[in-house]
Amino acid sequence: MVDASLITPIIMILIAIVLLIVLYYVLKSAKKLIINAVAGYVIIILSSILGLTPMELVWPLNWLTTIVCALGGVIGAILLIILSLLNII
Repeated sequence: MVDASLITPIIMILIAIVLLIVLYYVLKSAKKLIINAVAGYVIIILSSILGLTPMELVWPLNWLTTIVCALGGVIGAILLIILSLLNII
C-alpha cells in the first residue's frame, strides 16, 4: 500500500502545475487586452489631435472608454469616434 506521506507532495506538485498553466493563460489574455486598449487609445488620441473628431483630448481617458477600447480594440475606438461624430456621446 502507498504511504499517505508520499501522495501529499505529489498532489501538491500537480496542483501547482495546474495553477501555473491557468496563470499562464490568464496573463496571456491580459497581454492581448492591454495591447488592444493601447491601440484603441492611440487611435482616439490621434483623431483628437488631428481634429478629425469633436472630442476633446481630455474626454476619451475615462473608465468607459478604457473598457470599450480593451474589449473592442481598434473597432471599439472607431465606434466611439463614429458615435462622437453623430453627437450621440
